[in-house]
Order: sequence, then C-alpha cells, then structure tokens
Amino acid sequence: MARSKKAAQQQSNLDSLDFLDSLGTSRDTFDKVEDVTEVVDMSVSYFIQRIKDKINALNLVDSGRMQDIIMIRNGDNVEVQAPFYLLVHDKGANGTEVNRGAPYSYRDKMPPIDNIKEWLSRKGNRTRNNAQFFEDVNSTDNIESQAYAIAKSIQKKGITPKNLLDSEIEKLEDDLINVIPQMIIKKFELNLQKK
Repeated sequence: MARSKKAAQQQSNLDSLDFLDSLGTSRDTFDKVEDVTEVVDMSVSYFIQRIKDKINALNLVDSGRMQDIIMIRNGDNVEVQAPFYLLVHDKGANGTEVNRGAPYSYRDKMPPIDNIKEWLSRKGNRTRNNAQFFEDVNSTDNIESQAYAIAKSIQKKGITPKNLLDSEIEKLEDDLINVIPQMIIKKFELNLQKK
C-alpha cells in the first residue's frame, strides 16, 4: 500500500510538471536546469521575448529602441529595464484634445519627430493615404512632413493604451510561482533517489 501511494505521489509530481510546456520550452529543457536562478533567468527571458513579440505584432510607432529591454542580475535580484516610452505605450497617454484616462499626457510638446521618421523608414514609408497627399512619397521633405503630421496627431489624440505589460507580468509571476516549487520538489526527489 505504501509503495503504491509513493508511486502515485511521484507520478502526480511528474504530471504537475507538465505546465512547464506552457512556458515556451519543453519540459526536457527544465529537466536539465540545475539551479533555481537559471529557471528565473529563463522565465524572465521568455517574458521579455513575449513583450517584444507584442511590440512587433502591433507595429507601434517607435524608433525600434522600444525593444531595448534587458535583464540585469545582481546576486539573487533580477531587474528588467526598458525604455520609458514602453510604459507610455503600455498605459497610454492623454492628448491635448483627447483624454484617455492615462497617467501620461502630451501638452506643449510633440513626440520626437526623428523617432517617427525612423519608424517611417523601417516601415518603407507606407502610410494609409500617402499617395493621395504626396507625389514623391520617398522625398526627404515628404518624410519630414509625414513625421510632423503624425507627431501632431499623437500630441492631439494621445496614445491608446496597448496593455503590453500587465498580462505578461502576471504570466511571469504565475510561471515563477509554479516552476520554482516544482523544481525544488523534483530536485529533492532526485537527491533522495541518488542516495
């Protein structure tokens, strides 16, 4: 009886590791991980990649530096650093004419035109109506004009919240809350079996 109860508990513990598949890598990858800090680092790396994927999928107006998200480890502490304007896109910004209920606001300054010009260049200078308004859409003057018009529009209308971070932070917390205890249980069982 005790033997089958122990076997059932071990199988239950192994089955509970199946959630690792939802972290974006196979359970086998985590089986090879020796240290809890490696699990934290891997989970944070997946968190960062998911945010970058969201930024790409939304084709946000930025210079490309919004994806400069890095993880810094200092002993047992892990810090994720990102450009401030990632928070602006996440939470939104009020415009001079549209209040979005956001914590950030445009007043007398527009977003940086150079960032919008870089975005237009990366995008191939394709905007919805550029052929309608510009004969040579790739000329420097027209790119400057388009960037100014977009910046002015953003200043007036603000930025709609994109909710890039909250769900990903929640998923990261869930991943860590679930993975670390299961890893400790697994290591404990492995150490018991080795003796």
